[in-house]
Amino acid sequence: VTRILEGPTEPLLMFLGSRILNDAGDFERLLTTDLGAAEIFRTLATAAADVAARAERGPFSGHADAHRWACLQIGQFATEAVLLAVLTRADDGSAGATFRRQWAERRFASALETARAHCGEHAVALDAAGLDELRDTYAAQIGDIEQTLAGEDHALDPLLRSPADAPPRAAPDPAAPPRTAPAPVAAAAAAAAAAHPAATQSALDIERFVTAWVGAELKIAPATIDPQRSFFDYGVDSVTTVMLVVALEEWLGREIYPEMVYDFPVIRAFCTQLAAASAH
Repeated sequence: VTRILEGPTEPLLMFLGSRILNDAGDFERLLTTDLGAAEIFRTLATAAADVAARAERGPFSGHADAHRWACLQIGQFATEAVLLAVLTRADDGSAGATFRRQWAERRFASALETARAHCGEHAVALDAAGLDELRDTYAAQIGDIEQTLAGEDHALDPLLRSPADAPPRAAPDPAAPPRTAPAPVAAAAAAAAAAHPAATQSALDIERFVTAWVGAELKIAPATIDPQRSFFDYGVDSVTTVMLVVALEEWLGREIYPEMVYDFPVIRAFCTQLAAASAH
């Protein structure tokens, strides 16, 4: 789960709401001790109990569904409570600070009202058919939206081809020199090799190749890429990781396991480890 690097909002809100209902100690300390907003926490705790009770009386199929829905609503207004506590603490009496605090108060009050309405006895729980009908009303209002971008490539990515359709990949020849790097980093790779003719697979050469490739792929000036920082600081994701590994395999002429990027996420550490592995 630590490699997903992102998470949907709803489960995070449900987790927060569940903590407030079941074990609010840390959250209470945050609001009352760290932020000095004991009154906001008391309002929050009272509202959370009220929303949970309303959900139990709502149109849900069982206790578990009611509890999950209540946790989602509680998590939503709990985030507004933190915002309100922070801006209340920062209110120094100036016009701007007071305006921000009042804005946060309105958001918190609106979130409480919404949560109570969504968990009340008259709340509507959609089944599959109702959800389909709601979706169709949106489609009728919005219309048919073009979901592609200008210049988008619709060709099948080579990495997604069936093994039966893909041409066989020859095993790398240990005696063969490293192959030419694919564009757009061939020039950078050639420069690295020229600078170090006796050790074309040194950590420095690999680092130059990697920074040039990442810069070209993510539209970042290679000179601005700090090798002491993580790949993920620059927007490298799971897809880009595989593409980088393929480019390195083509250049170095040997196989590399993609998980290595996650094991050594700092660019320089990754290149050092890859150079050490190449030497064996």
